[in-house]
Amino acid sequence: MQRTILFTLLFLFLFVNSLLSQETTGKLEGRILDPEGNPIVLANVLINSESMLGERGTTTNAKGYFYALNLPVGNYTVKISYVGKQTLVFENIIVQLGKTSTLGEITLKGEAEQISEVIVSSEKPVIDPSSTTIGLNLEKKNYENLPIQRDYKSVLSLSPLATESYYGDGVNLSGSTGWENAYFIDGTNVTDPMRGGSGTNLPYNFIKEVEVKNGGYQAEFGKALGAIANVITYQGGNKFQGQVFGFFTDQSFTGEYRSGTVKKRIKDFAAYDFGISLGGPIVYDKLWYFVAYNPTFEDLDVEIPDVGVYKDRTRSHLFASKLTWQPSSKTNIVLTLLRQKRPAFHFD
Repeated sequence: MQRTILFTLLFLFLFVNSLLSQETTGKLEGRILDPEGNPIVLANVLINSESMLGERGTTTNAKGYFYALNLPVGNYTVKISYVGKQTLVFENIIVQLGKTSTLGEITLKGEAEQISEVIVSSEKPVIDPSSTTIGLNLEKKNYENLPIQRDYKSVLSLSPLATESYYGDGVNLSGSTGWENAYFIDGTNVTDPMRGGSGTNLPYNFIKEVEVKNGGYQAEFGKALGAIANVITYQGGNKFQGQVFGFFTDQSFTGEYRSGTVKKRIKDFAAYDFGISLGGPIVYDKLWYFVAYNPTFEDLDVEIPDVGVYKDRTRSHLFASKLTWQPSSKTNIVLTLLRQKRPAFHFD
């Protein structure tokens, strides 16, 4: 009985500690001043986005600062108002995964008469003033038209500190091998506990943003000796959206296969897949859903010297789903399911 209680407490400690170390959202901050440079206390800040359920509100503190935590990744509109001051609206404020976006110091001018609000629609540069982490954030627009592999791990090769490996260990980052990287999907550690590397395959069509931490990350990532790959998948919204996608490649589109251990040659090669994803509201501004399905096919004819030619056939099915629920104005619940049906292998 005591052993059971001990194991239970140990599991809860590790589970909670693991959850606290993962980032699936971003932050937003700023400071509100009057024309004389004095902080404005209790100024109203309203935050809206298609990526977020409902509306988020906060106020400035005694020094004029405001902070908005746990914001889903996306583009935001921020409305700042105060009695007797001109209202300001900032549009296209980008909140990235694991980053703190800042509006800087904002001056609210006094208004002697009723005038319309001022809308600032230009994008502000995303500079995180609260972190020393070295890395980058990648969105779909950064890699969807580039010749990378289908698995999200290949997206890491776009990092300036990345090197492709031909030894089966994935992308080498910051001078470390691929086995020393750590991988997270929607806040869950999916790193292979035995050999390193990622134990979960995920096509980049399921992914909304990838955060790559090459160095300077926090102590809670102490199990990683290389880089951190932090991934979040799509979620639903108040609008029905979907996509149909497909992919095909063969030896005509790829370079010669190289291996550092076995001198084998791929004579014929074909990899293709297709998929569909749907998302939208179940209850407007209250409950969203996202579902996706992606079957993949890979055919290889491998020639091994002095042995012969072998046919390698692989079939797998990938599923993803997510429910985003706001039971109250102060509580958000996200349920994510990722499943890969065990690949079927066939050798001739």
